[in-house]
Amino acid sequence: MLPAERLTLQQRNIVRLILRGHSNASIGETIGISEGTVRIHRKNIYRRLAISSQAELFRIFIDHLNQQKLY
Repeated sequence: MLPAERLTLQQRNIVRLILRGHSNASIGETIGISEGTVRIHRKNIYRRLAISSQAELFRIFIDHLNQQKLY
């Protein structure tokens, strides 16, 4: 299963904003939820992807890009 397939649509939207450099506050404002709710989503995203940091999230993204170049 691809990493994105493990996430809900809302979680994938949050990941896109994280990867674009948004803070929790900015993400909340952008999608209309509280900063605390963003933190909960982020925690759940990390759990579903079996990671513990934003750096690991970027690594998954870069690995995905590299795999697409192979095909």
